[in-house]
Amino acid sequence: MEQLLTYLPQIKIENFAVLAEAYFHAIQARRNTPVSFQMLVARLGIFEYNPIISNEELESIENFS
Repeated sequence: MEQLLTYLPQIKIENFAVLAEAYFHAIQARRNTPVSFQMLVARLGIFEYNPIISNEELESIENFS
């Protein structure tokens, strides 16, 4: 996931090959992400529009292992 987050801002989708490579990396990251982390992200709504995270939720993210 860390690699994907550093990779995404750097890409410029100029053709299908670049898009296919970005998609491949996203699928690989999803396959390798533990279900427990996916559930935590879904519960916190981090990727929802205008999420509000409490201090307790922020602490749980920082202490997640």
